[in-house]
Amino acid sequence: MIFALAALVAVYGLYAAFVARNQNRAVFPGAFQAPPGGQLVGGSRRPSEAPGALVFEPSGAPSEAVAFLFHGNFERAAGDEAAVRFYLQQGYAVVAIEYPGYENPGSNDVFALSPAYPQAVIDDAFATVRALRRTRTLLDGRSIGGFVAVAVARKLLAEHPSAAPVEALVLRSTGARLCDRAWSVGLPPFLCRVPYDNRTIPGEFPIFVVHGTADEIFPVAEARRISPPSPRGEILEIEGGMHNTTRFPSEELARFLAKNGFKNPE
Repeated sequence: MIFALAALVAVYGLYAAFVARNQNRAVFPGAFQAPPGGQLVGGSRRPSEAPGALVFEPSGAPSEAVAFLFHGNFERAAGDEAAVRFYLQQGYAVVAIEYPGYENPGSNDVFALSPAYPQAVIDDAFATVRALRRTRTLLDGRSIGGFVAVAVARKLLAEHPSAAPVEALVLRSTGARLCDRAWSVGLPPFLCRVPYDNRTIPGEFPIFVVHGTADEIFPVAEARRISPPSPRGEILEIEGGMHNTTRFPSEELARFLAKNGFKNPE
């Protein structure tokens, strides 16, 4: 009996060590897998000052407002066509941000084992936002991208403590603290090295949180743990929505933007 228990503990220890060592593959699988098929929304260009980002301009004169999109695990930059179309219709330019390694998966073992990779994703995204920010800036993150968006907002606020570098933050199907999900893959949370935490968001800008009530990756209770940074924060729960099927909330988000003075910026 004691021998069997010791063997079980040893096997679990080896498993936990393996998962801990390779946890970046679970958090950012797109950096190690071939991208999904499909066409990107037309009208994009790749700015030389931010390799990996795709920029979409609305019709007419270039907008002074820009929405930055941070995509989910199994997606690519500009893969969220509903979000791109929505923000263009609202008069925003759109910058779809790509994460390091996502453009050339298959040879990224260094990312899989690097404890610095999760932070490198934030730093890389922040550098793109800094390079392409305009007068008005909105950050939109879906799933894992919601954590990146919040981290970028924190860095912007730290860099501009007396200004308002972010006008609004949109979080879709994201969680409150990523390491709280470690047990879902059998990893003790204390071995989780991903510093992604949305429980407290700084700043005074409006925040719009949308979450499906049937989300199987981040339960809807996760959305309720995210603390809006101001009384202008809203949480929209979409009945029956799952992690990858919750619709883009075009009508509700349009009303939210209009109420906060962000609709059809000039």
